[in-house]
Amino acid sequence: MLRFISAVGAFAILLSSCASPAAETSASLDHDFSLRIGQTGTVTGEPLRIRFGGIMGDSRCPTGAQCVWQGEVTARVEISYRQTAYEKVLTQPGLTSTAATAGFNEYDIEFNVLPYPEVGKQIPQGDYILRLKVHRK
Repeated sequence: MLRFISAVGAFAILLSSCASPAAETSASLDHDFSLRIGQTGTVTGEPLRIRFGGIMGDSRCPTGAQCVWQGEVTARVEISYRQTAYEKVLTQPGLTSTAATAGFNEYDIEFNVLPYPEVGKQIPQGDYILRLKVHRK
């Protein structure tokens, strides 16, 4: 009986570690990396870390709809730069597949919020992905 409980406990720990996304990822300058809400990305060789804090709003015109306004999506990121924390809001317009760009100190942060909304489909918070590429200005 004790072996069975130990096996079940080990399986539960293994399953929970597989179900949660990795807390941190890393990429070099000028290389793509993706973050889910709560994940942090480190830019290799730079004093820069970016954490995807969440989606503040998503009013992008959904695929399959006719809209008077293109809408936009706003994502909150927490940036650690030289051991100081900053909060920044990234805004990307709707009706485009082109990445948006935001400046931060000596960096340009190219970003794209995925997935793009579709008519009749709600995007759960956990499904959002922030695709990033950091360039030095």
